[in-house]
Amino acid sequence: MSIRKTAGVTLLVCLCALVSSAQEQKTQIPLREPDYNKPKLFDQLPSKVAVQVEDLQKLLQVPTDTKTARLQIQGGKTNTLSGEITSSANKYNGNLRSIVFRSNEFRGATVTVSAIKDDRGTVSYTGRIISMEHGDLLELKQEKGQYYFVKRGFYDLVNE
Repeated sequence: MSIRKTAGVTLLVCLCALVSSAQEQKTQIPLREPDYNKPKLFDQLPSKVAVQVEDLQKLLQVPTDTKTARLQIQGGKTNTLSGEITSSANKYNGNLRSIVFRSNEFRGATVTVSAIKDDRGTVSYTGRIISMEHGDLLELKQEKGQYYFVKRGFYDLVNE
């Protein structure tokens, strides 16, 4: 009887070991598929919208107690972007300045502009106007000393 008992317990343990698994094997990283059918937010604007350096400087020098921000642009029906400031920063002895505000003109879009001063004192600007619900965005680029907001596809920049 002890041989049958031992064989039964051994068989039961083997079956439990085969059925149970300690870790689940995942073969794919869970990513959402891109939605290329998102509506476009900046259809009424040209592919390049000019921005003056002086207007970028004014935007980044907004006092901290100010609640709204304004940025002059040159293109389309809208010549001014304005909205409620959500974040602003001035770090590293003024070498990095940044402002973020929600656009009143483009619902759901957030405008981000930063100025970075390098060791030689040269200032460069970066920025974006982006909405997570739309299929396009504007990215601040410099060409031949002039800054432009250039249209790009949402999924050219963002991976979901």
